[in-house]
Amino acid sequence: MSLLHLDEEAARLAEKDAKSFDAVLNRLIGARVAQDADAYRSAMADAAELFERVFSMADLLGRRRIQMLADRAEHDAPVRARMAVAALAGETPLVPRVEFKEAVADILSRRPEISTGWKATLDVYERRGIAVSREMDVAVVKRLGELVAQAIDGRLPSPRVAVQELRDWSAAQADLIYTMNVKTAYSAGAWQRLEDPAVARVLLGMKFVSALMVTTRPNHRAAHGLVAPTDDLLWNVFGGHLGWNCHCTRREVSVYEAKRMGWLDAQGKLRTILPPSFSKAGPDPGFTVSTRPDRAVQGGGLG
Repeated sequence: MSLLHLDEEAARLAEKDAKSFDAVLNRLIGARVAQDADAYRSAMADAAELFERVFSMADLLGRRRIQMLADRAEHDAPVRARMAVAALAGETPLVPRVEFKEAVADILSRRPEISTGWKATLDVYERRGIAVSREMDVAVVKRLGELVAQAIDGRLPSPRVAVQELRDWSAAQADLIYTMNVKTAYSAGAWQRLEDPAVARVLLGMKFVSALMVTTRPNHRAAHGLVAPTDDLLWNVFGGHLGWNCHCTRREVSVYEAKRMGWLDAQGKLRTILPPSFSKAGPDPGFTVSTRPDRAVQGGGLG
């Protein structure tokens, strides 16, 4: 088994609840088009609740990932640790309305060490759920206004085509917002758990991994290979997404890998390793979200 990166696991969580997301988005669009105030309020409330549950679960699973990796790394061979984390992909629970509390309780009962601050975390994601639902609504309203203008000019063949175009466009835009928030929440939980002293003994830091695709942005590619301790201030810039629809990620650096690669200093601490082209690395122009995901969540900023 290969080790899944943080964002890959978070993306799988988002995919598992994609149908619920699509359903609430379609209800919101329908209410906006029909100008049905009651349906609109209901759709917005359900969207906020859905996002709160998904983001909370993502955060909790991020914490669980780090704890499982740390436990295995401390008590077993490093290879066993990698296999344990890779297996998480098949254990990611769905978060339907009724089962959410039961799923959370089950995870916390199995790993009580990650329960610290959980009630405060729920408060954070309740606010974020409301914020993201509003952000999604803004995208719908903006595009609806553009379609109305096109209809007045005679550039739309029929209302049916206009509504379908609105659904297609809004789904693509809102999916970026939704998926990015899920990934951020998952990574936020992971970063928080990495700072626990018991975890920090075996998981020393993170490594930045660019997607290295043809379409990878040069400033993202230039950060590929960055290695730094968890508390390094570089993660204030490179700890999160470097732009919208960014596919770069980070992976944990264990004490075993650091020893093997010669990344430890004389005191046994993880050194900061900068790739050759790092001077050209950074977030996209105008993109202000790039920060440690846990700080982005707490601060409320995701674009």
